[in-house]
Amino acid sequence: IRRDPADPRSASFVAQGRVRLLGGFAGNESDESERDPQAHHTVLSGDLLGDDAVPTDDPEEHRQDNAYTILQGALGVDLTLDGIELTGGSNDLGSSAAAALDLPENATLTCRNSVIHDNHGQGRSSAVRVVGSSTWLQCTFERNQTSGISAGSAHGASSLFSEGPVVIERSVFRDNTTSGAAGVGYLREGPITVRDSEFVDNHAEGPGGALWIEGAEVRIERSEFTANHGDSGGALLLVGSAATVLR
Repeated sequence: IRRDPADPRSASFVAQGRVRLLGGFAGNESDESERDPQAHHTVLSGDLLGDDAVPTDDPEEHRQDNAYTILQGALGVDLTLDGIELTGGSNDLGSSAAAALDLPENATLTCRNSVIHDNHGQGRSSAVRVVGSSTWLQCTFERNQTSGISAGSAHGASSLFSEGPVVIERSVFRDNTTSGAAGVGYLREGPITVRDSEFVDNHAEGPGGALWIEGAEVRIERSEFTANHGDSGGALLLVGSAATVLR
C-alpha cells in the first residue's frame, strides 16, 4: 500500500488480522515442513531502486530513496514471521514508526528463524517497534542503525523498541548502533525473558550499550553480552526494573 500516492517511499506491506508469512520455499514443496530458509531466502526489502549494494563514499546516498517502513501491522494484528529477511528500510522522517517492522497497539508477534539487518532510522525510529507482545526465536538483528537523536534518549534504540511482554530465545544481536541510548533495544513494561542469546559489538552514544529495560521484571538465562559499549550501562541498563540473571 502506498500511503501517499505522490511518494513512492510511503509504500509498505500491510498485515491485518491474523497473518503468517513463511519463507524458505523453492516452489516445488508440497508441505511447509519441506521449506529451507537457509537455502532459499525470502526477502522483504525497502531498497526500492535496488542500489543499496552499489559502492559509495556516502552510505546515505542510496538510502534516500528507500521505503520508510517495510512492513506495517494494523491495530490488533496477530503476525507470525518464519524464515523472513527484512532489510533496507530507511525512516528519515523523525517519527516513531520503525524502518523494518512497525506494529501498533495490541499487536502479537511471533518471529522465528528470521533476520532483520541493515535498516536505518532517524530520530525516534528503530528497526522494529512492537506495542504489544513479541516472541523472538532464533532471530538475528545485525547492522541496524539509528542516528539524529541525543545520547540521552532511549527512543533511539537501533533495533527493537518494545512496550509489552518480550521473549527472546537463541537469538543474536550484532553490530547495531545508535546515536542515542540502547544500542540494541529499549524494552519496557514486560515481563521480559532472554534465554540462550548473544549481544555482541553493539554501540550506543548514550546509556545501555545493548539493552535499556524500564519498569519491567527481567529474567536473563545463559546469555552472553560481549564488547557492547555505552557511556553507562555498557551492556545492560535497568531503570525501575528487577532482574534475575542465571548463567
